[in-house]
Amino acid sequence: MDTVNTRSTRVKCGSFSALGFGGSVNTETENIAPVTPDFQHQLMRTLEILDEHGNGLLLTLDEVHRSQLGA
Repeated sequence: MDTVNTRSTRVKCGSFSALGFGGSVNTETENIAPVTPDFQHQLMRTLEILDEHGNGLLLTLDEVHRSQLGA
């Protein structure tokens, strides 16, 4: 599945310490192209999460009638 980067990350501020050997960077991430959470998107995200954990999902259908399929 191809994914599109819909997040933008930018550096808000940072600091550096020479003698203390320290430093930090603060970033901010924003969603630049929010996705409408429709069924397909939610299902695909669920499958990605399950796959990361070595699991899957079984879907079963009961009583699908031809008149409900639009045929």
